[in-house]
Amino acid sequence: DGQDWSDLSPVPMGAPFDTLDLRREYPPVLDIVAAPGKVTVYAVHDSPGGHTLWSSTDAGRTWTEVTAR
Repeated sequence: DGQDWSDLSPVPMGAPFDTLDLRREYPPVLDIVAAPGKVTVYAVHDSPGGHTLWSSTDAGRTWTEVTAR
């Protein structure tokens, strides 16, 4: 339809990532794990208190913090 990859814009990721500048050098997405019937996206959120890991199973509409063991 005439569109190409020359003009990209970030996709909103939802809270807690909605305030990030997604054009930064290192994107927050760390890994994407695909399993039969389920895709999980893992992303890192940088905050003044440190880094936290989050997961989403609905393409980034909602996120759940992954607790450290």
